[in-house]
Amino acid sequence: MSFIEEIINISAIINRFQEAVNRGQLDKVLDEIVFQSKVEFNYKNINESEPDK
Repeated sequence: MSFIEEIINISAIINRFQEAVNRGQLDKVLDEIVFQSKVEFNYKNINESEPDK
């Protein structure tokens, strides 16, 4: 999922999402975006029953 770090504009992210859809990996990509966002913003949800990656 390293390509997520390289996205710099909306048209690029749309293309990357389409690539992920074509490969059947959109769920993985979205999970990684959520995970990386939580890490970057030091987010912890005490109500989550499952630990993050």
